[in-house]
Amino acid sequence: MDPPLNCGQRLVLSPSDSHHLVRVLRLLPGGALVVSDGSGTDYPAILLSSEKRGREVQAMVELGAGAPNEADAVRSLHLGVVLGSFDRFERLLEQVAELGARSVVPLISERCQSREVSAAKFERWQRIAVEGSQLAGRGRPLQVLSVGPLEAYLAEGPGVLLHQSGAPLEGALQVVQRVAVGPEGGFTDAEVARALDCGWVCCSLGSRNLRVETAALVAAALCLT
Repeated sequence: MDPPLNCGQRLVLSPSDSHHLVRVLRLLPGGALVVSDGSGTDYPAILLSSEKRGREVQAMVELGAGAPNEADAVRSLHLGVVLGSFDRFERLLEQVAELGARSVVPLISERCQSREVSAAKFERWQRIAVEGSQLAGRGRPLQVLSVGPLEAYLAEGPGVLLHQSGAPLEGALQVVQRVAVGPEGGFTDAEVARALDCGWVCCSLGSRNLRVETAALVAAALCLT
């Protein structure tokens, strides 16, 4: 929902939210739910009615008094992830949304497998991020930012670049807000050098080779717990 919202306000939910509420969760009029404004405030609500509108369902709710969301992570983690398999990237989005990451930037690097992302695919990623955030009860949904080159992301640093040539992690992620995760072939020597020039720290998650999505999940867990 877009703020501002107010106690006592009546809202007609979006078709997708109405469908999930009525047809998936099977909530009946009078049932309780929570509506988030997307900026960290939750509103207890009551389902007033639901109506069929063609193939869609329309739900109306009434809001109670707002309160700060308690599921959002205290730290802000921004993940830059080099694109590989789109299927695996979608699973990554679901899971880091649940863990509490603030944003994910799909990156293009020298060893990137995928470079073309359609508008439809990007919209799907945004839906997945929102749904994963809703599942976790977050007040601020995970943001999926526009696809960009690794060099631009590094320039926004500093942060931690995950690479096996780096020193052991030893808790470094708990004090940073930005992490870069490379492709299956890893970052090139030139990319590592560029990161160091931009003030990034190169760290390793251990001696085992990890898939991109696994490395991103480990990084998120270490940073946000």
